[in-house]
Amino acid sequence: METTSLDDQFATPIDFDAIKTKDARIFQREMFFFFAAVRPFPSIGSGTRSMGTPSDRSVVPVGSFQELDLTPRDDKLFFHKTVQHLARSLASIKNTPWDKVKTLYSLCPTETSNGVLSVNNRQQDAVIALGIYFLESDLQHKAKILPYLLKLAKALGKATWSDEIRLHPTDSELNRIPVGEKFSFCLHTLLCDIAVKCETSREEIIETQVECLVKLTNAILKARENCNTAVKFFLCKTTIPVLIGLSRAIGRFCTTEPPLICRLFPKPEPPITQAISTDQNAYKRSFSSFRSIIPRSLSGNLTATVDILALTQGYETTDVAYSSASLKRGSLINQSLGSYDPSTYFFAKFGSSFNQFPHLRVNDPNDKKPQIIFQLQHLQTILSLAKKLLTKDMLSFLDEQSLEVYSTGKIQIFPYKTYSEIINLVMVTLMRELLQPQKSLPIPFTKDVQEFVKVRLAVLAVNTV
Repeated sequence: METTSLDDQFATPIDFDAIKTKDARIFQREMFFFFAAVRPFPSIGSGTRSMGTPSDRSVVPVGSFQELDLTPRDDKLFFHKTVQHLARSLASIKNTPWDKVKTLYSLCPTETSNGVLSVNNRQQDAVIALGIYFLESDLQHKAKILPYLLKLAKALGKATWSDEIRLHPTDSELNRIPVGEKFSFCLHTLLCDIAVKCETSREEIIETQVECLVKLTNAILKARENCNTAVKFFLCKTTIPVLIGLSRAIGRFCTTEPPLICRLFPKPEPPITQAISTDQNAYKRSFSSFRSIIPRSLSGNLTATVDILALTQGYETTDVAYSSASLKRGSLINQSLGSYDPSTYFFAKFGSSFNQFPHLRVNDPNDKKPQIIFQLQHLQTILSLAKKLLTKDMLSFLDEQSLEVYSTGKIQIFPYKTYSEIINLVMVTLMRELLQPQKSLPIPFTKDVQEFVKVRLAVLAVNTV
């Protein structure tokens, strides 16, 4: 991919006359902070002051518009917020020139000529910001952005993570999820949002996600045959976390605004907050006429599996992310709207997914909006993969690898002492999510699914003893 420097990209002046005055002011402000985040300030006069680490040093003019006294962690968080502000400012401009959007695009990760994909924290932020721009601009520059996102999703299974940033060092709950799992979850959540908005590309997106699931599963199966130290490390740092993140995101669709990725990374709160509506009935939907192919007696047991994860990974069940009250479907929403924060919840709770809350579902038979349903061949493929992953021998093998990596501490953010529970949870939850809206599946396939779910839930129940 052709890349240019930031100076070259902005060599042509921005035509603010063609933009609304308000948009111009917003864009100017965001560009100031954007340059503060991605490159050093120019020296003004003789008074300058450095910040950051020696390997990432910026120069800030004393007495300038705003002195930025940032720690390395603050610098990372500053960039995280700034690229999202820039993305939303660009999205507010009608017919945004590609030269301006390329600022975000050029910061995203790409494969080298040797097929190596290295992803750092800033590049992850840039991808999320690019996705926010794409959705909020009503899919502008689709021909460039969507192919890139699909290609990145396909390459994620071979990615290396050059840094593991703890943006919340005082909040251990938000540091639990591995880097690869977190980014995979965000990227595929973004792709699901695009599938909702772009019907013409919907099947291509779904096929890409299923293809990714196939490749990741095959990579795990192959690793068992030749598991040396390097393979073991890559398996636990990339392959399995990326698969878990994908399984938590695929098939989760929402037709109401804002898109799911914008709930994970919401717009900043306005200076004057408005009173939150107490009308909770607007968030409730009835499923009384809905008939799932998975019996309620089996489906309901899924709410207890996160308690199992909390215990097996060494966390207290009194933890806010694993409290019994939070496991009841919709309890966080129904009891108190303010207690549920998607921007932190899904990064703190193992195996969590948007399908846990009824108001986020689109597969309500009483809803007249078009439903997004996976084709039977995709369902059969996913069930086949789940069966291969969740055999007793395979889970024992994965548990051995995770325990060894966890004990050595070679991976900075790695919470899983065992893998069997989390993989059981995400795969069974995925099958439930994909099959609930189905109405005319072949009877043999339906029975096969029900038996599979029954066996997997029984395994999870045994682990609590």
